[in-house]
This record gives sequence, C-alpha cells and structure tokens, in this order.
Amino acid sequence: MDATAGKELTAVEQMLCKAFPDVGPFGTSALEKALRKLEKFELACQGDDWADPECKATNTEALQYARARAVVKGLSWSLRESLQARGRTGTIERLMEEPFLGKSNATKIVEIFQTGTCQRTLARFERGEAPLDSEGNVRMWAHRHEHKATRPMTDGPAKVELSSVLCISAMTAIKLVHERNIRSIAQLRDRPEIVRELHGGHRLDHSLRFHEQLQEPVPAEDACEMLKTVRETVRALRVPRAAGWHAELVGGGRTRGRAGHDVDILLWHKEEMASFLSSQGPVFVLDILLGVLVEQGRVLPKGEAYFSRKCVASRHDDPRPYLRQIHMAQESSKGFENLQYDHHDKFFGIWRSARTGKLHRIDLVVCSHPEELPFARLAWTGTRTLNRLMRLRAIDLGLYLGAHCFVARGDREGTTETKVVVDAQAGRPPEVITLGKLEPLPFKYVQSEEDILRVLACGTNAFAKLVDPTNRNA
Repeated sequence: MDATAGKELTAVEQMLCKAFPDVGPFGTSALEKALRKLEKFELACQGDDWADPECKATNTEALQYARARAVVKGLSWSLRESLQARGRTGTIERLMEEPFLGKSNATKIVEIFQTGTCQRTLARFERGEAPLDSEGNVRMWAHRHEHKATRPMTDGPAKVELSSVLCISAMTAIKLVHERNIRSIAQLRDRPEIVRELHGGHRLDHSLRFHEQLQEPVPAEDACEMLKTVRETVRALRVPRAAGWHAELVGGGRTRGRAGHDVDILLWHKEEMASFLSSQGPVFVLDILLGVLVEQGRVLPKGEAYFSRKCVASRHDDPRPYLRQIHMAQESSKGFENLQYDHHDKFFGIWRSARTGKLHRIDLVVCSHPEELPFARLAWTGTRTLNRLMRLRAIDLGLYLGAHCFVARGDREGTTETKVVVDAQAGRPPEVITLGKLEPLPFKYVQSEEDILRVLACGTNAFAKLVDPTNRNA
C-alpha cells in the first residue's frame, strides 16, 4: 500500500518523497549556493526568525529561498536539458509544477542558473542595496516593519559578515551596522570599546581573535579525533554503566560524510538517561564529561571562550513533563520552534585539536532518554529545512513531531482523538492507534528513524528515500 496512491499530494508530501543528495546529478551546485546566499542575506537583514525577541514571526523570504534550494536539490530532471528542449518559458512553467515554487522564484532559479546571478535580488544584495520585489519595487524595509521592527534591507554583505562571528546574532549585527557604523570584522576589531559594550564579553573577544580559524572546515582527521576522544572519555567516566555509552556524528558529518565548520556529536545509551539521581539531586553526564575534556585541554573552559551548556532535570519526573506540553498543540512549524523545545542536554563550545592545536567548534548532544534516541538522531541529523517539512507533515496528521516523540495535537478547544496509522504495508491490515489530546505515541511503535518516517507516511514506505541520511541534504 502506498500513501501517495490515488490522491493528489500536498507540497510537503511531494518533498518528502524526494531524495536530497549532497551533490546531485544535474550540475546545480552553483545555483544551490546562490539560493543559500539569498537565504543568508534575508536572515541577516531581517533578523533570524527564531532568535528574534522583538517579533517571533516567520522570515518568509528566507524560508522561500531555503525551500527553493531544497526543490533544486531534489529535482529528478535536468535544468540544462529542459532549457535546451523547452526554452526559458517552458522551463519556468515546469519549475512551477514543483512544490513551493511560484513564478517569481522559478524565474529567479532560471536566471541564476543561466547567468550566475539575479539582478532583482542577489546582485543588489551583493552591492549592499535593498532587493526588488516581484513587481519591481524596492524592498527597503524588512517585512517586520509593520510590527514596528524597523530594519533596512540594505548593507547585506556587512550584516552577513558580522553575524558570522560566534556570539554576534543577526540582531546585534544590524545594530552594529546602522547604529555604530561598523561594517566589517576588521572595523569591529579596531573598536575594542564597542566590543566591551556588546553581550558576550571575553567570549566575543575570543571569537573575534580566532574567527577565521573557527570558520575553516574541520579536517576529517580532527573530526575523527574529536569523536574518538569523546567516546573514549565518556566510557571512562565514573557513571552508571559507563562502558555502554555511544557517540556518533550527526549533522553534516552524517548527511554529507564530512564536517563543516563545526562537528556535531550525539551521545546515547541503551539503558541510561542523560543524568542520574544522587542524594544531592540530578547528576548530568554532560557536566562530568565536560569537566574531563576541559582538564585534558580539549575543550576550552568557560572563562576563556564560548561555552554554552544546557541540561534538563525534569526527565526524572514521571511522566516526563516535556512530552506533554501545550505548545505542542499550537506549533506552527514555521521557524522558531526548531530547537526551542529540545530538552536533550547540549553543549556548544570550542575544541582544541590535539593534532594541530587549531580551534574548532563542537556541539555535543546527550540523548535525554534511551527510547527518545530515534527522534534525537533524526532532529540533530537535519537539515533544518527537512525538519520543518517533517513537522509540517506531522501537523497535517494531527501530530506534533519534536526531538523527543510524536504527540497528538488534538483540537485546540477540546479533546478530539487523533488516529495514527503506524503500519499500512501491503499484505496486512492497517494498524491504527488512537491517541487523546497531548498523548504521546507509545515508543514501541517508533524505535528507529525509519519508523518515524513510516508514521509520517501513514504507515507506508512512501518517504523511504529519506531513511538514508545522505539523502537528507534538503
């Protein structure tokens, strides 16, 4: 049985049926980079959509470019061959048959593919000018202007450069450009009095000094050394069943087979939670691990560099409160929910290579509870765009999909039951589970990423291409 048979697919379903390899067969890498650059310009000029305390609204333009890039990655046909056979107009029309693409973005895709740029948007952004909208009008202000969040769409390159520094948010970069006339990292380095005023203190000072080093892709040898050291160290800790801890690469290390400018490592145990109880309260495995890694000189300490740690004690409550929160019935899945409700223990910091002495960024995630592993693995493998698509699909099914579980959203006004098809494969009757509002789907039905994708596909294998993490580069 195929969930896609006999019915018109939604845009989200169409996307989840695709594969998104790191490098596709049709020579679109330059186009994908240009669309990613447009997304970055929108995020830098408008303020990122989930880190914006002034107005938690969706950055619609950035989202459109992210989706357009994913569509290009997932194309099953060649743009070049289509242009030769159908011409420009025919290819634009063909792109408009793909999910999420209207005429404006389809036209941009063809223009960038043919010329390397888009005069209305990318070329203007790169010159520091505000882009033009689909009608040719200058988009001088971010769409949040109507919410009294006045942000000019000019000076894109300066904002992108400044917000690339660890500890400088898009909002801070906007203020540096328009309130302090700082337009480059070099200028900011020459103004230590401004650096001292910014939130971040010594961490920002360290990030500025080592910015270029922290932006370099992490060499494969160092990524392997980081993984090996973390795995060996956690297994040597004085914690229950220490030898049973596992460490694996997630993020780009899993989807692309190589790290980017940081290394993401997921730690998990088949029997143990991310913390255990002592007479003084919860003891976090992550804290003990970080203590040893700092002592070894591998992780830079809090007083020296960027060091962000978040641990959660509520996993010891029964039931776990983060599995039944009212926000799950209200999530829009448009942006800022991405990591806001992730309750796995996490650390974001700086690693010193034992091989070269160079500094690299490292993210450590400790799976909160053994049975939550498939959800943690799926969420932290990503990509962000794919996570959004999967959450939107879950909403269509009356479910909330987070980094811990599936939860029935129910009706906002009542307690409507939600029916979940967990298995509808050929040769056997469909298995349907009925859940009450904010009731988690029992973990016995979702013991792998493949199981999660099958639930999203109404019990079928319609989304099976995404089981392979190298097909998740949306």
